[in-house]
Amino acid sequence: MKILIKNGLIVNGNNTTPFLGDLLIENNLIKSIGKIDEVVDKIIDAKGKIVCPGFIDTHSHSDLMILVNPYNEIKIRQGITTEVLGQDGISMAPLPKKYISSWRKNIAGLDGESDEINWEYETTDNYLKMMEENGVGLNEAYLVPHGNIRMEAMGLEGRPATDEEIKKMCEITRREMEAGAFGLSTGLIYIPCAYSETKEIIEMCKVVAEFDGVFVIHQRSEADTIVNSMREVIEIGKKSGVKIHFSHFKVCGKNNWKYLDEMLNLLEEARKEGIEVSFDQYPYAAGSTMLGVILPPWAHAGGTDELMKRLENNDCRNKMIHDMENGIPGWDNFVEFAGLDQIFVTSVKTEKNSDLIGKNLLEIGKIRGKDPYNATFDLLLEEEN
Repeated sequence: MKILIKNGLIVNGNNTTPFLGDLLIENNLIKSIGKIDEVVDKIIDAKGKIVCPGFIDTHSHSDLMILVNPYNEIKIRQGITTEVLGQDGISMAPLPKKYISSWRKNIAGLDGESDEINWEYETTDNYLKMMEENGVGLNEAYLVPHGNIRMEAMGLEGRPATDEEIKKMCEITRREMEAGAFGLSTGLIYIPCAYSETKEIIEMCKVVAEFDGVFVIHQRSEADTIVNSMREVIEIGKKSGVKIHFSHFKVCGKNNWKYLDEMLNLLEEARKEGIEVSFDQYPYAAGSTMLGVILPPWAHAGGTDELMKRLENNDCRNKMIHDMENGIPGWDNFVEFAGLDQIFVTSVKTEKNSDLIGKNLLEIGKIRGKDPYNATFDLLLEEEN
């Protein structure tokens, strides 16, 4: 079949000046671009519109929803034709059967929740096969998540890995890269990735480098310790040989804007040393993540089911409040850099909490007649994180 797109403003992705022209598609491939006068099966008049290659969404959390709704219209209608899944070190696969219940709650804030799929797929290979069998409307690339690998190797314990456990993680990484993963992701503020030491990540990245894969990272700090955090990432690249890509590159909190020049200098220095480094960025002054990240890392040890028990315990709540108000070394404290008045709830699972959508944590405290901390703990408990 021949399709002619006429009169569009063509942006070809080669940094050339946009130009008015036609584009001929024959048998699903672009045959020619320019001024075309040819008999075709279908003509599309693109006057007043831009004709360009599809966009790549480098940081998508469609990992679960692509199985539920393979058409993914919300992306197609934006011109996105390729998504990168598996971001932030916590995603769908691998997933040992014994952790399904806890893990579903852990990733629900990023990836959503559904009973429409069979969660007993266990490996990246089976997860990708589910996608293939179900069909997908976009091109999908999967990064194997550090947290899932760690969970399979050593569970959800809040501690550094042993050498034997790191070896097991490397074996799992190799298996998942062979299954078709494009690289490894981590999110060092998310559980259980946050419990890892640098050496653990270096060893896994050595495996990824063998496959010419990429290491995509939500770094350990995007706030007051961001410079040391970036040095850690660059060390990983240097010692493993892996390609480094920073997710949503930014610095959080006005007090930390002073670090931007040093951050950019570190990237330049890394490139001069031969480390392949890149980043993506979103064009707005807000972030989006799970509300549970405002809690100190120890609160999440053992997974979401253990977190629920701690949220029911007043002594644990008091310790959480103390840590949120005073900070812990090496932990990005969202309450400190954003403030209770700048953290907003944008979606909930239960109908009874729908009145809190669009409200910040101070407002939630007033609505519930409690201090904002305990009102937030109640919300996390009712929503199962």
